[in-house]
Amino acid sequence: MRESDARVSFHDEAPWFRIEVQHPRIEELTRTLRFVRAQPTETGVRWTQPTWLDRFWIDQLPKDAFELANFVQGFSEEYRIPTDLTRLRLAIARDPSRKEVEEHGPELRPEIVALAKLGLDDPPAQVRASFERDGCAHDLIINWLSAELWEHLVPLLKDWPWEFWRLSRASGRIEVSLQAPLRVMLERDPAPRWGPIYSIVLVEQPSEGEPRFAPWRQVGVAAVHERLQSFLNSAREDAGSGSPRALTP
Repeated sequence: MRESDARVSFHDEAPWFRIEVQHPRIEELTRTLRFVRAQPTETGVRWTQPTWLDRFWIDQLPKDAFELANFVQGFSEEYRIPTDLTRLRLAIARDPSRKEVEEHGPELRPEIVALAKLGLDDPPAQVRASFERDGCAHDLIINWLSAELWEHLVPLLKDWPWEFWRLSRASGRIEVSLQAPLRVMLERDPAPRWGPIYSIVLVEQPSEGEPRFAPWRQVGVAAVHERLQSFLNSAREDAGSGSPRALTP
């Protein structure tokens, strides 16, 4: 749907399970899906409790919904993301290298190196209220955050020419990859990483504790990717024209 504020909620009513997709503006468009494991008998069908394997796959559904909706409530009441749009951040995370994973194990998590966040009065209350009525408040917040994101990304890319950097969409994130020619990379000592180095993800910053990943539907990822790609293309053009912004290795 066009609106960004649809909500997906999951409910455990064993042996039944219920998924509800709530339209942000039109209540009549809300949809409910119920499902249950059934056991055929001589007299018909009998509802049965889910198996452990059923539970395993069903428990994955809220995370799968992250790619399709921006507001997700899991089977537990505590599992509600996001709780407050003003706590959303666009994070730039440094992905562990293969060597680091070999040394510290596969549980090594990406390191957040920058956060784009809202200003104290951003966006203006009147503007936000208008977008909320249209069911697009989440899009407004992401658009506001992405305007600041490029300024956080530039210092991380400054050691290589713009032409060697690539932005690509992935599941719930944007990958920032270095794709310099092998000859150029071998001239550096030590040899730098090649391929994905940073990931741009959406997180929610709680009042206490570490940021946690937040839902970010594919349409929203694509919009931010397009905006960052435009910034990158402009930087390449400036560098090619001999602008002072040009970067050299």
